[in-house]
Amino acid sequence: MDIVCANLKVAAHTGVYTPDPDGHLRYCFTPLIAYTADLPEQQMISGASHGSSPVTLAKVQDFGDGTLHPP
Repeated sequence: MDIVCANLKVAAHTGVYTPDPDGHLRYCFTPLIAYTADLPEQQMISGASHGSSPVTLAKVQDFGDGTLHPP
């Protein structure tokens, strides 16, 4: 995701010139505010195996146990 969003990070930090529908160039800042995905999509994007968390070391058996697992 870091590679895919690299241009968005530049646009959010320093701005980029973007054409509008009339053909004029506008200097824009385009921050990525939120990204929402379900668990299978998060696992696919992060490269995590099925039955594991894409953001922690928790396995499927640990889901819902109320314990904070390390990232």
